[in-house]
Order: sequence, then structure tokens, then C-alpha cells
Amino acid sequence: MPNRKPLWLVAAPAIFLTLWSVGFTVAKMAVAYVEPLTLLALRYALIVALLLPVFAVMRPPLPRNSNQWAHLFIVGYLIQVGYFGLCF
Repeated sequence: MPNRKPLWLVAAPAIFLTLWSVGFTVAKMAVAYVEPLTLLALRYALIVALLLPVFAVMRPPLPRNSNQWAHLFIVGYLIQVGYFGLCF
């Protein structure tokens, strides 16, 4: 019998897509009441608060050297600046 993936791993793409699209809709509505950078700061703080316990329990592997950290930082920065910066 083949190894089956856990349900959360199978559902992860659908969960991500749902959260991503809802986040965009909420951001578009909220930007009328809150400054964009304030909204992003609140969003990031909420995500850190939610994912920190998950990170502590799952203990995923981290990048091993500074080159991998740099690539991770550059990609994350470009996504945030490119997507959110140009969106608002």
C-alpha cells in the first residue's frame, strides 16, 4: 500500500488559495479605513502570532547557510514589494 499524504498536506493548496484571495478582498475594503502600511503590519503581526506555535510544534528545516537565507529574503522582499507595493 503506497504512503498516503496527511489530509492537511493535501488540503494545503486549497487553504492557501482561499486565504490568499480572502486577504486581498479584505485588504481592498479595509484600505478605505486604514493606511496600507498599518494594514500590512497588522496582517504580518497576526500571521506571526498564528504561525509561531505551528512552527514550534512542526519544527520545519531552516536554511543552512547565509546564501540560502539571502535568497529567501530577496524572493520574499520582491514578492511583498512587487505585489503589495504595486497593488496599493
